[in-house]
Amino acid sequence: METRDKITVGQTLKLFLCLCFSPAIRAIPAFEAQFAKQAGWVAPMVAFLPLFILIFTFDKLFTAYQNQSYTDIIYDILGKFFGNILLFIYVVGLSILLALYTRYYTAKLSIALTATSRMELNIIVLMIIVYLVLRYGLVIMARMSEVIFVIINISFCIIFILSMNNIKIDNLIPISYLDIIPIMRASYPITGLWSYFTFLCFFADRIEDRQNLKKVGTKYVTYLVISTILLSIMVIGSIGYSVTSRSPIPFFVAVKNISLFGAIERIEAIVVTQWIATDFILIAVFLYVILDIIKRIFCVDDIRYLIKISLVFFYLFSFYIAYTIFELRQFSIEVATHLNFILCFVIPIVIYLVGKIRKKV
Repeated sequence: METRDKITVGQTLKLFLCLCFSPAIRAIPAFEAQFAKQAGWVAPMVAFLPLFILIFTFDKLFTAYQNQSYTDIIYDILGKFFGNILLFIYVVGLSILLALYTRYYTAKLSIALTATSRMELNIIVLMIIVYLVLRYGLVIMARMSEVIFVIINISFCIIFILSMNNIKIDNLIPISYLDIIPIMRASYPITGLWSYFTFLCFFADRIEDRQNLKKVGTKYVTYLVISTILLSIMVIGSIGYSVTSRSPIPFFVAVKNISLFGAIERIEAIVVTQWIATDFILIAVFLYVILDIIKRIFCVDDIRYLIKISLVFFYLFSFYIAYTIFELRQFSIEVATHLNFILCFVIPIVIYLVGKIRKKV
């Protein structure tokens, strides 16, 4: 992993949207339907504010700390000792999330393709691809994310247009003041997922034009909110909140119902391709960040030799998270949702406030 590699803010935010895509199509409509029922599709509008606050927070931090990463900022504000403790917490948290998403990857493929598919083989193939890409570093991942970003957005637009005939307004209304609290509850896990932007800030020293973060970030965040609302309308509007809340992958159920004049059916192959591509990006980025943090904690120049060891470790660790997709979903609700929110939203805000108190920001 070459530290001299540089990417742009635009590439970083496209990478961020790719990270959000796979968890979004799997979890967001289900969480919305579970907590807010037919009004769940409104929740992304509420989650917009915390994400904007997070972007604004990092913009302020990066203005005060020119050409430094989130790791450097943590060290300067908290000191070496407490900084290492916090970074170790990030490594543990990221490791849990990486194992969780690795296991989700195989569970989704088993549902989408065949119940008899070999879970172990699916993980091994994924890990081999991740290894090949990680050897070439951040720039390659950023360039791949640009291509994947275009593909998933074109295909999502096509899928949404084809699904419009299945969307029933009755599944999306009524909405009243009684839905305010449920909508806020539904926005909580969305905020946690969208806050994955924090993980990308660990290599902020390799972002060339990060002075444009607030301007460019607002544009991409707005796009993320709109696309998530459309996703929610498509899923909840097509199959109803009851089916959405009970389905392991409600987006897939909605897609399987699509047909156009009886001529276009079983387009779920497009969705599976998107899953594979975005899950790969998510797992590769998470592992890259873990290795980068370890590199800083132990002050070593090159840790590429740890890539193979790490992949073997996460291959084994992924089997201990949960077995069925229902267990994975329960783990996500009870553990991962809170882990996301604390690591990615609460801690950066606390770092910023401590920096303000110590007059470093």
